Amino acid sequence: MRIFACLFLCLLAAGCIGTDLVDTPLAPAPAQAVIEENSLSLISGESYTLSYRILATDGSEISGEWIFSSRNAGIATVEAGGLVSAVDVGQTWIDGFVSAGVADSVLVTVIADPDAVAAVIIEGDTSNLSTGESRQLSVRVENTNGAELSGIPVEWSSSDPAVAAVDANGLVEALSDGRTNITVTAEGVSSLPFPIRVGQMSAQRSGSFRGLNGYSAEGSAVLRQEDDAAELVFESNFRTQNGPGLYIYLSPEEEGVTGGVNLGELKSTSGAQTYAIPASVDPADFDYVIIYCQPFGVPFGTATLE
Repeated sequence: MRIFACLFLCLLAAGCIGTDLVDTPLAPAPAQAVIEENSLSLISGESYTLSYRILATDGSEISGEWIFSSRNAGIATVEAGGLVSAVDVGQTWIDGFVSAGVADSVLVTVIADPDAVAAVIIEGDTSNLSTGESRQLSVRVENTNGAELSGIPVEWSSSDPAVAAVDANGLVEALSDGRTNITVTAEGVSSLPFPIRVGQMSAQRSGSFRGLNGYSAEGSAVLRQEDDAAELVFESNFRTQNGPGLYIYLSPEEEGVTGGVNLGELKSTSGAQTYAIPASVDPADFDYVIIYCQPFGVPFGTATLE
């Protein structure tokens, strides 16, 4: 029995080292990691266990291992299972990692006492602005119990003032097409970024596949975007070598998927096919399309979008 099991594993591994096997995934692949809390406020010494889940490419919830880390352990630490412990006053991000390109984060604020500023929340319309338009945003400052604190000085800022500027009262002025994030800070505590988009986003980028790691891949990939709707299209000249568990990623890396977005299982090793891009994903953040062997972590091909 052991001999047969070893032979099976060897054959399966060979699917990502040069032979053509039927494309049968070992299990549903993770597509999205979700930490339910997008922000969290704790008093020094307190602890809190995060809630989290993993969604597969078909939208179903699946099990999987999470790896958590803190960007500043001097402010807050995190243990296996998502147990966050507040160490000292300040803010840091806790990151949860599932697999390449599948991760999420939560902003953790640590305060000294319950009456201190614990959360800064921007409120307002998130729909697109046109160049020359203005929009008034408001801010709510809360303590750790959710009670509003009045009379607290705040400071507004824009991550890209050339796209949209914001004044001291939260009035946003749209200046040029693009994206920016508005942030408010009160007594050293910053809000989550508030996204602002100026102009109607309409774009098309395309590229040609080439093989990686000894595999063959060819043909054209076209990324089309119209406002919040975007799709990735493989044209009829697309071809790639077969293998187990092949998935399609948008990626910031030319030959890897770290920081990328899983668009789902490869539909066919040849011919025209289309992949929807989630509305939460900004295609402008990614310059590469990767054909990725999920079970063994091997890229089969890449296309540069230009």
